[in-house]
Amino acid sequence: MKKLEDSEVPRLLKELDVAPDFALLTEEHVAAGRGVSLSLVRQERASGCGVPIIRQGRRVSYLKSDLIEYIKGLRRGVPEAQPAISEEHA
Repeated sequence: MKKLEDSEVPRLLKELDVAPDFALLTEEHVAAGRGVSLSLVRQERASGCGVPIIRQGRRVSYLKSDLIEYIKGLRRGVPEAQPAISEEHA
C-alpha cells in the first residue's frame, strides 16, 4: 500500500486548489485535502462512510464538490445564520 509522503502534500493541495468543482480526484488528493492518512480514506471507503466515491471499473475517484460538502458537514458548533434585526425591534 502506498503511503502519502509529506513532500507530496503541497503539490496535491495546489492541484486541489486550482481544480474545478467537477474535477475527479484521487484518494491522495482527498487525504491531503482532509489532512488525514491514506489508510483512513481507504478504511472509510471500505466501510461505506467518508467522501462519496465514483467507481469506474477498478478505478476509484472522488468529486471535488463531494469533498467540499463532506468537509462542510464535519463542522460543529457553528451557529446558524441569524436574520438581521430590523431597526424597529432594536
